This record gives sequence, C-alpha cells and structure tokens, in this order.
Amino acid sequence: MPIFDPTSASHAVLIEVLNVLGAFREDMVLVGGWVPDLLYPHRGHMGSLDVDLAVSRRSLDANVYQTILQRMIKANYSHHTSPTHFTKSVPGVKDPVKVDLVAGQYEDTGKSRTMRVNELELNALRGLDLAFELWQEIEISGVMPNGVHNTVRARIVRPGNTTP
Repeated sequence: MPIFDPTSASHAVLIEVLNVLGAFREDMVLVGGWVPDLLYPHRGHMGSLDVDLAVSRRSLDANVYQTILQRMIKANYSHHTSPTHFTKSVPGVKDPVKVDLVAGQYEDTGKSRTMRVNELELNALRGLDLAFELWQEIEISGVMPNGVHNTVRARIVRPGNTTP
C-alpha cells in the first residue's frame, strides 16, 4: 500500500472518482485546482487538496446503470449535503479528500442557485457553463487510494485562447 501525503491522496481520489463515474465522462469536466498541474505539468504547480467536477445539465437525462450517488457510495465515499459533496478517507492522511460536484448557474428559464442531478442537489456557479464549451480530453495515470495503478480519460477545462 502506498504512503500518501494530502496532495498525492487527492490525486489518487481524482483517478478513482473518474473511474467510478466513467459512465458520466461525457457529462463531466474537471475544473478547479488540478487543472494547472494536469495541463501544464512540471511547472511548479503543487496540485490540489480536493477534486472539483462540473456536471452537465445533460446528465439529468443520462441513462446509466446507477446514479452518481449510488456509484460513489458503493466506492466507499461519504455523502454530505448542503452543498452536495463527497469525502474519502485515504490511508495515512489525517483529513479525508473532498470531491465537489458543481453545475453551471444558468438554465433555459434563467439564473439558478442549485441544480438537481438525479437525487443530488448541486451548487450552481456562474460561468461554469463555459467549461462544457472549452475542454479537452486527457489521460491521467497514477495510483488510486487502494494502491492499484490506473489510467483514466477525462475532460478538463482549458483556457479559452488555446487549442486542444
């Protein structure tokens, strides 16, 4: 079993969550603190202590075997509400790693503070809708919390003035 520090634990959780929620891959974009490190590796960015995933409104109609909540609980994540997020304890790390699921703020009918995806009530953030227009797909490799090495594909937000 690998020994984790808080940043490597967060990276391990990132890989595991992307694996667990693989059926939703087309409806999720990685945003937040991991973006600089993954887009521009080895440039001094220290990674992140949590995982932030934007969830598309299209996933409301996603027909998958299980919902996001069921998949996360089955993978031993704790579910928290107000706002919806998940946590996972990683061996050797004092605080559990937090996974935030967020959505864009605007609906066809106007501005919204929250968005319902299946049984999850997600925080809605202004401008997050753009993540679904400005993304690229990358591979992320590493060790998951259980010590198993894995490679996953993920959509990641990218700066607006670059090409994928």
